[in-house]
Amino acid sequence: MELIRRLWHAENKDFSAEEELRDFLRGFVRYSKPELVIETGCGHGGTAAVIAHALNRNDRGQLLTCDVEQNYVQETHALLDFLPASVRHCTGKAMIEGLGDSSVDMAFIDSGWTDIRIEEGIALKNKMKPVAWVFLHDVCNNYRGAFEKIKEVNGWDGAILPFGYGLGMFPIGQGTL
Repeated sequence: MELIRRLWHAENKDFSAEEELRDFLRGFVRYSKPELVIETGCGHGGTAAVIAHALNRNDRGQLLTCDVEQNYVQETHALLDFLPASVRHCTGKAMIEGLGDSSVDMAFIDSGWTDIRIEEGIALKNKMKPVAWVFLHDVCNNYRGAFEKIKEVNGWDGAILPFGYGLGMFPIGQGTL
């Protein structure tokens, strides 16, 4: 754990995505130009702000993010002012189920504990566009079991980037990894 803290950087070592992960997500959004991105578990809003700024630079796309902690929702809302994003005070599963007919191009799961992340990943199965990406944060830290369960239940191929706290990736409709 000490090596991770020395090599990867986060504003808040306990509750923020690594700076390098935010750079990856920024580049991914700029390159892939998604129309709808969802994030579960906005926390302090760092990742949401990065994604929303990238969507804004793309001149297309919308971010929907959420958290169950009202203080995180308020903090994130302040960061997203004038950006193509909205933040909701709800669970990730409730946000996903409330999408109606909308289809998701990219999802970033970074909320709650293992069972919550599994629920969110399973709820996404029928909400993703035919070609899309789902990312699951912290898979080398605490959530490897969530990654494996989502992979099994949804029948998705996936891979883990073992850097920092780990990033699980599910390419939907892209062939195999």
